[in-house]
Amino acid sequence: MNDVITKNIIELLGLENLPEEKKKALLDQMSSVVQSRIARRVDALLSEEQKEHFNKMVADGADENAINAYLSKQVPKFDEIATEEILKFKEEMVKESESIKSSLQE
Repeated sequence: MNDVITKNIIELLGLENLPEEKKKALLDQMSSVVQSRIARRVDALLSEEQKEHFNKMVADGADENAINAYLSKQVPKFDEIATEEILKFKEEMVKESESIKSSLQE
């Protein structure tokens, strides 16, 4: 479990030898999935006014740091929620990669 927390997802999946552009594309896709999961959980905790402000920030192209700062202020356990979703995603990816590796060895 500690490895899942501290290791980079690329290392956890054994993809260190992947070309840099493929690593970046993969990380972008993974980040998008995690952000969607976090957004779903946070959405239920925001008032309509807060949702409108959040949606305006996104539409105006606010950077990730500004969005995270806003959500941290509005959602008391935002950091905890984000950490939970990141860890869940990492664990799912590791399990999936182990499943794929073992099926290839059979």
